[in-house]
Amino acid sequence: MITLIDRADGAHVCQLTPEEFRLLQQQLVRESEEDFDYYLNDATLDLLRDVGLGEAALEALSERMKHRGLDVGWVLGPVPELTVYRGSLVDSEVRALGGIRVDLMSSEGLISWSYSDSAGEFRVVGEGAKYLRLSGRGDLVLRHFPLAFPGDQGQFELQTLSGSVLTDTDEPLAGVTVQLLRWKSSERHESATWQDLGGQRSWGDTDEEGRFAIPVSLPEDLGPLHIELELTAVSGQTLESVALTVDSEAGFDLGTLRAPKPDLVEIEDEQDASLAE
Repeated sequence: MITLIDRADGAHVCQLTPEEFRLLQQQLVRESEEDFDYYLNDATLDLLRDVGLGEAALEALSERMKHRGLDVGWVLGPVPELTVYRGSLVDSEVRALGGIRVDLMSSEGLISWSYSDSAGEFRVVGEGAKYLRLSGRGDLVLRHFPLAFPGDQGQFELQTLSGSVLTDTDEPLAGVTVQLLRWKSSERHESATWQDLGGQRSWGDTDEEGRFAIPVSLPEDLGPLHIELELTAVSGQTLESVALTVDSEAGFDLGTLRAPKPDLVEIEDEQDASLAE
């Protein structure tokens, strides 16, 4: 069986048979040989329904999507006889980080991979491993960790852009996607862009308290960094575009970001669509 993982938080979405997974692979496109994620939306789900994906899988995907885009990763079922490496991932506030891809690497390349779950815990198996490679959403490489022994690797702290999204009346906004669009240094490397310095787009969703954590790999020795963010609702509506400057040496807590509530018309449309199903 193949398990689909929600990259937003590491939650298990559903399991597919090998036949169902082949259907999904035939209809969707990976960006590279080491890209194991797929992007699904309502149109994709209709396509998968037309080609015969099972109803249980379609129902689980639809429930998880809730009329928004869904980034899913996939992992094969466990192989008990292989060496196991496990551990947990947290941000700088020791909050669990789910949906982070954990690659088991040898000197020749990729052996196998897994994802951290909603509790931040991961389990990856294989032989001949030399180090772990941790990748954020969008496959931005975050960190490498050498492996000296199998088994429990302990807890790893990852760099994140964190903060809260609230309305002007201090109401938390849950389910908002906060996406890092680009960044650049203001003191050194004046002509360098976020691509030149190794940055890539990354994102994180807000929880019920409006909190978010975006896994990143940003330099901590370039002085102030100019950062551009986009805040979008479940419906895809852009709520706010944010440009701010952070002191990289002082950390990456962005504090409180303000955004309006999503349009009521769009919320009602989503509720009507759910009832129609």
